[in-house]
Amino acid sequence: MFSKKNDADSSNDDFLHRSSENALDSDDMALQLEPSLLSAGVFIKGSISSRGPLNFHGTMEGEVDAPQIRLGENGNLLGKIQCNDLAIDGRIDGEIQCKTLVASQTANLSGTLRCESLRLQPGAQINGELFIGTPIEEN
Repeated sequence: MFSKKNDADSSNDDFLHRSSENALDSDDMALQLEPSLLSAGVFIKGSISSRGPLNFHGTMEGEVDAPQIRLGENGNLLGKIQCNDLAIDGRIDGEIQCKTLVASQTANLSGTLRCESLRLQPGAQINGELFIGTPIEEN
């Protein structure tokens, strides 16, 4: 019933040990999360914090904190936004802090913007205070 381990059992133990050594830590897992989606027609008031990417096509009023945020053409974010990468096709009104911001020709930003890198397509609109090139703490 209970016997000495044979070579097959030993190789399984080695495999399990190596697998656990190579397991993803929680920071690596965040990079592989599927984006969360706020669909058109949805309104949220409050705060959202995510370890994975967020895609907004509806309206969010409040605070948003995520590594990557994408705002669709019909999306609206009102409030405070903090992220590493921000891609905007819609409208943001509030305080924005990010490392990289890409604004398409349909983007409309109002408020205070702090970012290390800013890329605007012709037609993008920005009204407010801009602080470009200032290092931002990583999420």
